[in-house]
Amino acid sequence: MRELAIKFASVWVLSSFAISPIAANVIISPLVDVAPETDPLFVPSEKGIRVEVKDERPHRDFIGGALFGGEKGVFLGYATPSEDDLEGYVRRAADTAVRTMGMKSGDDYLLEIVIRAFRIDMYRLSGFSPMNCMAYGILETRLAASNGEVLRTDDVRVAFYDRTVPVNSMKEVAREALSRIYSLATWQATVATLRAQFQPSPDALSIEAALEHLGPEHNAIPARLTIFWLGLAGQDNEAVTRDLLAILRTSEHQRMHQAAAQALGMLEVAEARDDIVSILAGTEGYGGWDIEDNEQVWHLLHALALLGEKDLADHIPDSLVKKKYVVEDLITFHTTGQPPEPSAAEVEKAEKAHVKLVKKRRKISGEPSP
Repeated sequence: MRELAIKFASVWVLSSFAISPIAANVIISPLVDVAPETDPLFVPSEKGIRVEVKDERPHRDFIGGALFGGEKGVFLGYATPSEDDLEGYVRRAADTAVRTMGMKSGDDYLLEIVIRAFRIDMYRLSGFSPMNCMAYGILETRLAASNGEVLRTDDVRVAFYDRTVPVNSMKEVAREALSRIYSLATWQATVATLRAQFQPSPDALSIEAALEHLGPEHNAIPARLTIFWLGLAGQDNEAVTRDLLAILRTSEHQRMHQAAAQALGMLEVAEARDDIVSILAGTEGYGGWDIEDNEQVWHLLHALALLGEKDLADHIPDSLVKKKYVVEDLITFHTTGQPPEPSAAEVEKAEKAHVKLVKKRRKISGEPSP
């Protein structure tokens, strides 16, 4: 099923929610800018960073899509109003990361982000359940001085799991889950390169303030974004390690303890490994973890991979039966470094959806049909 290389778009989606066999549909929706609810987490700097983005995926049409109803189902593709919109979105997300690092926009350095590959796989169990989004991407970064000298290049591999329950419109999948995924991927790539080059000092007071906003009374989505940033900025901070371990072990809120697992993996907190292994083994006394839930097992295995675990398959719980390919794809990504590949049916149906997308974009832009 996953034997063909990506031939059309680099973002594909698979869904188990069957619908009637109708023509391929295309949903056009802009991505919505995402901002962390934190002050800059690093000591302020006068360094000015200019960001440029290149989308070099094999084809740039879809930011997401879904094959509803199995191999004989309907491809549902997500696209932005213009082909170049993803580049602009990633550039703005990188600017947000630069500011959160205490730096500013300017021409001292050029940060170029190249989107090499990005696949988002999805499934939905019914018309009233969440659209689950599993993302795997490769972003290449290049940092150059104002004189053009290339200071460093990095290949940043990212993996994320997000979900949205569309209520009023299927466009909400793009405006919420897909927007967060592309933002987090960009933040991670931006911080990885700028931190490796400049080694900025984390701002202890700002980090302390961020930790105070992680209580159970706060909205879980912005709290999840804060936890992610603590995973980027909280290296060797005892308070961050303590609080994230507490969330991992005791939080009843799924988004928060999943985010804590990923952040602890990003921070390479070795102490978290035994806890994660115990949770996957079904040991009681660990908050609200459910090891029959693909999303939760995915986050635990991802955290183990970030902590250096190689034998991830050995830790898949026996209780995980439904949609087991979700975690198997994650293991494939960590093993090969490449996003999982789409099926022949996905490729064929996405190519047909491309024709409809071209017509819709022409209509939006006012361009006459050929």
